[in-house]
Amino acid sequence: MTDAARSLGIDRGLLQTWKKRLIAEGLVVVPEGATRTNEGEELHRLRKENARLRQERDILKKAAAYFASESS
Repeated sequence: MTDAARSLGIDRGLLQTWKKRLIAEGLVVVPEGATRTNEGEELHRLRKENARLRQERDILKKAAAYFASESS
């Protein structure tokens, strides 16, 4: 990180800030086994939860349609 910042002519802290922001916004994928920032970890958790909730919603929609058609 220090060498990259030096070669770009910027402060190391600024480069770290950019990296954290990109990870938190999901614009950079963190390789497996690498440590994630708190924001990146939360984003990952929320995306997984969102996918699960969408699946549950789709199942419930299908079940509601099925039971509505049976009662008609």
